[in-house]
Amino acid sequence: ASSFQETYDGILKYVVQEARTQPGMIAYAVPGDPTVAESAAVKIQNSTSDVEVRVVCGVSFVEPTLAALGVDMFEPGLVIHDAMDVISHAPFPASMCHTATPALYAQVCTQHVASELKLCLLEVGYDDEHEVSVVHAAGGREHGAAESSS
Repeated sequence: ASSFQETYDGILKYVVQEARTQPGMIAYAVPGDPTVAESAAVKIQNSTSDVEVRVVCGVSFVEPTLAALGVDMFEPGLVIHDAMDVISHAPFPASMCHTATPALYAQVCTQHVASELKLCLLEVGYDDEHEVSVVHAAGGREHGAAESSS
């Protein structure tokens, strides 16, 4: 597939087709919570009325990431963005960006995404020296190691 959307569309089609031929035998699992930063489970649920779909919620990446950073989920002004959405909709609306409040950018999965995200954030008012923390393996065996840098 040439895009995430094509990949997810293929997953959706395959899972629904298999569920129709093997009722009660198909499980589609994702790491974390299927309702947080994951659209395939909801799309599967909404795409068909002839297949029983049960969504089982779990702990998402958000809770262990914020715990690693020492940030309360109800911190005033906290915003959570998908980095892939930010860079695909560049220029990022400055109205969605507040440099004085905490922001969590998820799905920064490659050096290219990190670079493009940085360029988008510089365009909306972050400066070169704005401190950021990078969290690896949130909720994993290392329990989300956070490292800060400017």
